[in-house]
Amino acid sequence: MDVDPKTRMDAVKQLADASKIPAEQYASWVYTNRDYYYDPNAMVDVARLQKNVETMKEAGIVPTALKVAPYVDLSLVKEAAARVKD
Repeated sequence: MDVDPKTRMDAVKQLADASKIPAEQYASWVYTNRDYYYDPNAMVDVARLQKNVETMKEAGIVPTALKVAPYVDLSLVKEAAARVKD
């Protein structure tokens, strides 16, 4: 994961502020190789998202596992990623 060590704790603090969870609970793992994978182009993994929705249905969190693909529009992020690479 490409996170600038100089600014990582600032990002951790922002996350802590937004989530109302103390930064100390995030400090050892968030935005490190111990954290979840983040696509460098911010692309949504539609198959993984679908699996998450299905898991929530199986756990009884949501009543129905809708198909997410029709609601995902990656065109904007694809365009932005192409601009950054140029």
